[in-house]
Amino acid sequence: MAGRFGFSYTAPEKATIASAIADLQTTNNSKVIHLTPDERHNIRKMGPRTEGYVSLVMNGVDAQPSIAPGTFNLTLHHADRDIRAYLIDEKNKLLTQVEGLDNSIMMLGHNQIIDADVCAAAIIKGALTDQNLQGLANDIKAYRTQHAVDHPRITVPMNGSVLQEGIKKGTRLTNYGSTVLTVTKYRMVTGGIVVGPHDSTIIPDDWTAIDVKNGSTTSDGEFTI
Repeated sequence: MAGRFGFSYTAPEKATIASAIADLQTTNNSKVIHLTPDERHNIRKMGPRTEGYVSLVMNGVDAQPSIAPGTFNLTLHHADRDIRAYLIDEKNKLLTQVEGLDNSIMMLGHNQIIDADVCAAAIIKGALTDQNLQGLANDIKAYRTQHAVDHPRITVPMNGSVLQEGIKKGTRLTNYGSTVLTVTKYRMVTGGIVVGPHDSTIIPDDWTAIDVKNGSTTSDGEFTI
């Protein structure tokens, strides 16, 4: 079954990926060098500056092999250079795959958190009138407090408003207070999104700055983004 991003993996595709990874592990594990953290710390690392230094020296040796010390093996140096260049190329190919996996994992997790936020808001709201939901609602509130799941809560003064800037695409605003909030794009005169107590909404993508208004004249409002 495809998720919201429109892709899924069939059983044959999963088998192909698993087989390719197993083949890579079998081939590489017997060849690559395994270092302990201390060993990694103590060896010299080759970066852009040292690559320039190595090239300068070794190009000179390649042009005049006789200047190398008698015990120096230029053939082995060339072999090490070629193997390193090959491994860098293969690593970059794998990193591209890893980046794609990381991005997909991140977005799928993001969606799961949003799903939980939407359902949690509905459960907490429902618990106000349904005793059967109160135990679960209390567990959700306690978990959020203990594990700092929520973003910092922002207070909206009674009959006042607050400006929030730097709103990113996909940002969700959740009303945790007991008042009704109205969310508008900054400097938008009319319209807006009404968010009731314990409800939430996704901010439109082009609203990079928003005003959050609290219409109550008796209670402060509270929300997260």
